[in-house]
Amino acid sequence: MLRLYDVSSGQVAGIQPAHPRELRVLAITAEVPAEPDPGQLRAWLLPDLIRRCAERRSLVPTICEITGATSPEAVAPAGHAAARAALNIHPPARIAPATEPAERTAEFVAPGRASGRPGGPPPFDIGTGEPGWFAGRAFARLLAAPTGTVTGGAHQQSAAAHRKAAGGHQETAAAHREAGPGSAPPALPDMAARGLDALALRLVFLGRRYRDDLALTWDTLHAAGKTLQRWRESVAQWALSPSAPIFPRYADAVTAAFEDDLDTPAALRELDALAADREVPPGAKFETFAALDRLFGLDLARDIGKVSAPR
Repeated sequence: MLRLYDVSSGQVAGIQPAHPRELRVLAITAEVPAEPDPGQLRAWLLPDLIRRCAERRSLVPTICEITGATSPEAVAPAGHAAARAALNIHPPARIAPATEPAERTAEFVAPGRASGRPGGPPPFDIGTGEPGWFAGRAFARLLAAPTGTVTGGAHQQSAAAHRKAAGGHQETAAAHREAGPGSAPPALPDMAARGLDALALRLVFLGRRYRDDLALTWDTLHAAGKTLQRWRESVAQWALSPSAPIFPRYADAVTAAFEDDLDTPAALRELDALAADREVPPGAKFETFAALDRLFGLDLARDIGKVSAPR
């Protein structure tokens, strides 16, 4: 069972879907430019991780998003879709602007039942994003803690500061970005210019708990890129060995870490331990890595067929 930190109660709570075999998530996001910054990308990652956990438990996830955009053309520009795809973030089933009545999004997942109607559960099981948006709105049973800020280093503010959020204003913990070269955290275009895999950014995000602040630097991105390359080369090599069953000790540990308030750093440590474990047959490592990548979303099997069998 997935457990998340509920800002309403101040405790980690288990998610009990109100609708059979389905998990419904409503994400409240800020209005962002055509090229989203790392802070917004990290906020988009949270519903995606929840979706992957739901699918692991054979639940059908339905994720809707209400964005701070006030015009239809700004709701889902091409740059947003490309950025989500680059980080393997599945697009929401519905994206609505803040100017549209929120009840329409509720009707999308619960036709014929207005949000907050007495006698029935809220239309969504989980709400993510700005908690203030949900105040006075019976839209979600649990409000997951927002993602932490993303900075370019010490004493620097998230690029999302003072952005207009859906239905209000969202501010980061820091109130002022220090001037100077290199103060902004690296973004996807910067990474592409340096030949870095966009999924290195996803791996850096996974290296911190979703509600912890993150200092994003070139050093961490390059280190993540090397880790991705090492894992992919290993998976491609293991794929040449006879297949073997998934190794339950690591598979269960990774799943448990994800379901424990998305403890992705612990999950990554288990993955690294599996890669180094000499007692696990190569074929089992391959099957376990391939299966667990449905949670990580790192394209770990990308290089299969690019290595030759040892002579």
